[in-house]
Amino acid sequence: MVVTDPMESNAPIWIRHYGMKFMGTSNYEAFGPRIPRMLKLLGQPDTWDAGMALYWRSTPIRKANSATVSPVVGATGMVPRSIWKYQGWLNGFNGGPLRAPLGRINAAQMGMIRKAAVDAGLPVTDDPDEAFWSAGIRSDRAGAAAAVPGRRPCRCARLGRGDAGGGPSLSGR
Repeated sequence: MVVTDPMESNAPIWIRHYGMKFMGTSNYEAFGPRIPRMLKLLGQPDTWDAGMALYWRSTPIRKANSATVSPVVGATGMVPRSIWKYQGWLNGFNGGPLRAPLGRINAAQMGMIRKAAVDAGLPVTDDPDEAFWSAGIRSDRAGAAAAVPGRRPCRCARLGRGDAGGGPSLSGR
């Protein structure tokens, strides 16, 4: 039997009582590299406390998610991918537009999410939030994909995976 729950907030209880080793796709980019590390630490009795410390250190991100994502899902029934993409962009993934239909993240949501990531101790980009909308891949004059000038390459490109739109991210999505 495989026990899984894509909500990282539930991970400690599932791991402790059922030995959960996998979490399906969700918004893990918001937490940077923490989720795989947390799962590994929580999966061993001798590193449980370190895993819980990492879990609690991520509380500001969890609270910002609840404050920004829940109203979007409740009002529209849609997965808030623009919010998820912004959270990933803060951690080094690509920004830029997504295909429709989706809601647009606003400045208040961006400010709350950025503050939460900083409060949780994640290294976030110094780029202004306005750069998020053009931070993905653009075409140069020859039509080939080129990185946006002044922006560091996305994490996927740094890992040799090409652009984030075509291949898996660090969370497996």
